[in-house]
Amino acid sequence: MTKIKLTRSCDQYIADFDGCQEIADTPIEAIEKAHKAAIKKQEQERIQRAFERSEGFLEPIEEIEKKLPF
Repeated sequence: MTKIKLTRSCDQYIADFDGCQEIADTPIEAIEKAHKAAIKKQEQERIQRAFERSEGFLEPIEEIEKKLPF
């Protein structure tokens, strides 16, 4: 579930979008920046999970080279 929190500090806005905080001069800008950061964080987490799942299936390059005919 997506959680968005918007607060104001003096003349700036702080947006928290799923744990990613960004500061901007307007509420929309703060939300957009936080949303972009949250998407990037999710992509990085997906890549990390995919890498962790595939670790057991990867062979070291040395082993692959030994199997080559040349």
